[in-house]
Order: sequence, then structure tokens, then C-alpha cells
Amino acid sequence: MEEEEQIDMVGIVTAHPARAGFLKSTTKQQCKVVSSLQELSKIEYRDVRRGTQVLYTTGRTQDLLEETNCSLESRQSRSHKFAIAPEGKDKLLDITVSIVFQGVFGPRGYKLGRLAVQLYRLSSDDTGKKKNKKPTAAAIANPQALGFSPYELQVLNTPDNLGRIVIHHKPKQIPIEPGYFQVVVGAASAAKYSVQVCGKMGEDAGDVLNIKFEESMKKQSRLTQCGTELEELWTSMRLAERKISVCQGLTDEAESESARCENDIEICNKELADDDENLEMTDEERNDVLREIKVLEVEFSHWCKLFATRTQEKKDIKEGLEQMAEMRRERLLEKDRLKSEMENIRQIIPAATAAIFGAGRATEVAMGLNAPLNLSTATANQRWQAVSSVKDKLTASLTPGEEVRRLYRREGMKSLTLEERQWAMLDRR
Repeated sequence: MEEEEQIDMVGIVTAHPARAGFLKSTTKQQCKVVSSLQELSKIEYRDVRRGTQVLYTTGRTQDLLEETNCSLESRQSRSHKFAIAPEGKDKLLDITVSIVFQGVFGPRGYKLGRLAVQLYRLSSDDTGKKKNKKPTAAAIANPQALGFSPYELQVLNTPDNLGRIVIHHKPKQIPIEPGYFQVVVGAASAAKYSVQVCGKMGEDAGDVLNIKFEESMKKQSRLTQCGTELEELWTSMRLAERKISVCQGLTDEAESESARCENDIEICNKELADDDENLEMTDEERNDVLREIKVLEVEFSHWCKLFATRTQEKKDIKEGLEQMAEMRRERLLEKDRLKSEMENIRQIIPAATAAIFGAGRATEVAMGLNAPLNLSTATANQRWQAVSSVKDKLTASLTPGEEVRRLYRREGMKSLTLEERQWAMLDRR
């Protein structure tokens, strides 16, 4: 029985992609897929101008179909339809069909499930052109088989394991054309199954670049803000250390004054004790000593309260200083990380922008990021576009003061040195 089921299971595995002629997509538009900005920067701008579509993929997938708790009796079949909409700039790069199935319990116990699955495109000239047009009867009657099933991804249904069938549709020409598709499931024996269809998405490279540029500008602004916060934290830490020194002095003063009051009170009490034995003091002198003791006790309580308050204040300042030191350490790490990221961004983003939007837009991006732009491989027309983009700022960009300002913005510094301020003053004149 198991040998027969294995033969049936192997039978559902379709042709290898190298021998599957139906894998070719019907789209005629040229398309390139990149997975990183480095790859995007190597795209030729002339190809983009000629109509080549560039898609950026991050591995994001889109669910196209998901159905659970489906069941089939022996020799029955069912089709599950889904559609790829033509709207939007994001395109579908591939399709993956995954079916998990199991057998059913019958009068003789558990009976293993056996399924056969195939992915089809409903061939019609109109399915991808109109938004809500449904496939015709002719399209359903003449479907186009798609996909292949890698043998290592298939799993037999056994008494201990669920069965699994996986079909990949990875056409040589991408993106996949919009249209209607269906997954046909046939049962050689009764089975329960669930079907899931998903596809890897490719985003428009231009939109991705615009988002990356906005994020880069935020990082650049954050880098400057980190420098400002670091200086404020350093100033606050120095003030906190000065406060600790002052509090320590005031604490020592309160401690010494309280000790003085305590010593004076002991002297007064000793005088009263001696008078109790010798009876040498008059009543008025004795009352003066008692009043002095009361004054010293009030003064002693005052200095003790100040000592406790300043000790607690010193403790709080130390805790705040430790927190500021931790915040400064985090800001230093963040600044180093942002500087490293910005160095990488300044090398890649302008070049990738030149590959997609041309030299004019790339020059604006480079100036916004304070980054160099290498146009050594660009055409003469692209170089003229770059010159046209910066002709209004060319004079200011070449002055020493502007170089200082760029360094100031790039490093996220708060203030300039005396020499840099002098250059800035000369540049304004």
C-alpha cells in the first residue's frame, strides 16, 4: 500500500524548470530585479530610459489565496481561483502554492490521503486589461499549466505525518502578468486539506529610492541632533559634578556645625551638673544657661536637617549623573552608528538615483546628503544636467566657508572653531 502511494505521490511532481517551456511569462516588458541598493546603483540609466522596469525586492510576500478545512472524496476534484490585479506599481515576481493534507477515518480505520495538484493560468486576452472582467468559458476550458514541484519539498501522508505538496512558479520573464489563476486539486482517495498561495513582491525602484532618501535625510538630521544632545549632556554632567562638589562642601559645613552645637550643649549640661553639686550659680545665671541650651538645640536640629537634605541631594545628583553618563554612552554609540550608515548612504544613494532618475536628480540628492557624486561613466548630456542642477550654488559650494559648513553638517558639530568662524565671516562678505 505504501509503495503504491509513493508512486502516486511522485506522479504529481511536474517537470523540472529547465524542461518546462510553460514557465515563460507572456509579458513583453523588460524588467530587472535587484535586492540591494548596491545592485541598483549598477543599473544603466539608458536602459531605464528605454523602458526597462526596475523592481526592488526585500523578500516581502503577498497572500493571494488561503482556504482551510477543505475535503474531497475519492475521485473528486476542486478548483480554487485567485486573481492578480493590475493596479499599483508593486509587481508579483513568483507564485508559491502550498497544500497540506491528511487522510480520513473510515470503517476500517485511518485511510491515507492522496492528492494531485496543478497550477493553471486561465488564458484570455482580456483577463489582465479590465479590472472586474471574469474569465470566459473558453478561458476556463483552455488553461495553461504553470509551475514545477521540487521533489525535496514534497512530503508523503503517513500515519505519523501530514502530507505536503509545493508548487513553484518562477517565470524567466518577470513580473507576472495580471490575470486569473486556479489551483486544481484532485483526490485519488478521500482527504482533507488546506491550500495557501503567496507570491514574492517587487516594489518600484523609484519609490524605494525616494523613501530611502527621506529616511537618509532624517538620519542626517538625527546625526546633528545627536551632536547637540551630546554637548548638552556633557555640559549637564560638568554642572552635576560641580553640584556634587558644592553639596559636599555644604554637607561638611552642616556636619561640622552640628558637631559644634552638640559640643556646646554638652558643655552647658556639664555646667548645670557641676552647679547641682556646688550650688555656685544664681537662678538668673542658671536660666541663661538653659536658654542657651534651647537655642543650641534648635540650631542643632537645623544643621542636622540641612545635613540630611544635602546628603540626599548629593545622592540624587550622583544617580542623575550616572543616568546622564549612560545616555551619553548611548548617544555616542548612536552617533557612531549613524555616521557609519551615512557614509555608506552617501556612497550608494546618489549613484542609485543617477541610475534611475538621471544625473540632475542625483545631483540634488548628493547636495542634500552632502555627498560626492561620481559621473565619470555618465554621458555628456547627463553631465550637463548635473551642471545645470548646481549652477546657482556653484560659487557658494567652492568657497572655504561652505566647505566648513558641510563639515559642520556632516559631523553634526554644534559650534565652530575660531579659524572656522573666521572663514565663515569672510565667506559672508
